[in-house]
Amino acid sequence: MYCLVDIYSAVKRLRVLLGFSFEFPKGLASRSRPHDLPEIQLITLIVISTKLLFPFDDLKRYPASAKEPTTQVIDWKHWAQAQRQFDSRETARGRIGKGNEILVDERDVFHMTPSQLDEYMNWYENNWLDNSKEVAGPPDEDDEEAIGSMLRTVTQQLKPRKVITEDNSDVPRPGSSYVRYKMESDLPENARPFYETAAKVVGVSLSTLVRAVSHAEYKIMRWLEDQRRIELYGDASGIEFAKFDSSDDMGEQDMTDSDDSPSY
Repeated sequence: MYCLVDIYSAVKRLRVLLGFSFEFPKGLASRSRPHDLPEIQLITLIVISTKLLFPFDDLKRYPASAKEPTTQVIDWKHWAQAQRQFDSRETARGRIGKGNEILVDERDVFHMTPSQLDEYMNWYENNWLDNSKEVAGPPDEDDEEAIGSMLRTVTQQLKPRKVITEDNSDVPRPGSSYVRYKMESDLPENARPFYETAAKVVGVSLSTLVRAVSHAEYKIMRWLEDQRRIELYGDASGIEFAKFDSSDDMGEQDMTDSDDSPSY
């Protein structure tokens, strides 16, 4: 999965805002919550940061400074094509392919070759069994070459975005018109490949990732509402701040077409 380095500053800031610790919960919760898992926390931050800085729509948003990462625009169709080529390099050689192991079910086992069974069992052992005493080997040279090729392909397709320094509220800025996808069926064509790849990287279903990201976005929306209350009343005392829980019933709350977003 290819991501621009520019998103990691946003990831660090959102981590603090959302209170993610990247630690496993110490106790057993009565309900399973995706945000309790460190890998879900991390991939959620990556997805939201990517959506803020490099959204999947065609709306033009203009940065106020040439130093902002949003001076570059990702061509998501080319990204998806490069990712498919990267993923297919292993399946073309008769392998399951990294990230596809989570999709295997009991029916697939009967049609696997011996090498595919070995590949799946190695993945299962490394991910679900105790291998704390083992030392991971270096990355496969073929993998490194394929990753480098994909990075070059995607980077070459980056497009420049005009910088508008004027302080004009009518100029759409990065992060504006942020769209929240609450269900898998809400994903547009340009966003689906990225979400699918992100879900495979951490080994969860697409619907689980969409739900986890949506819940985190809901918390950010509530945080923005609290900031507006502080600006309105001039004092945070006496204001009941929104508390977030992944089991909250979000009803019709949405961030679709919201002009409010954290500033990076």
